[in-house]
Amino acid sequence: EEGRAALAVIVAHLRSRLKAQAHEKHGSNWCRLFYDLDTDGSGKLSWCEFLAMARKILGPGAKDGYVRILFRSIDFDRSNEISVEELIDFIGDPVHRMRRRLRVAAEREVGGDWWTKLFRTVDQDKSG
Repeated sequence: EEGRAALAVIVAHLRSRLKAQAHEKHGSNWCRLFYDLDTDGSGKLSWCEFLAMARKILGPGAKDGYVRILFRSIDFDRSNEISVEELIDFIGDPVHRMRRRLRVAAEREVGGDWWTKLFRTVDQDKSG
């Protein structure tokens, strides 16, 4: 329980600091913030780039294990890198993030026309 609380504090602090940093440097252009963090210019944030950024923002007291959990949770596609879209999802509106993740998960599970398939699945009396 204590570990979860500590992780929640780290997540909230990192999210708010990234938002503030984006606004200070680039207004609301979070893509430019991403490219500032992408030190090797690959178009993705590696674990090393993310850890360096987290240590800079959170300070030396941030536990690498918590930062690793956070990295994995942001890396939604499990590529071991964070894309600009994934970072913006993390920084941005949690409702928007959940909608997008639900859509992606539904498409992955059900396929292309997922909304129609999902509707037909729950339309038990076939009334349409």
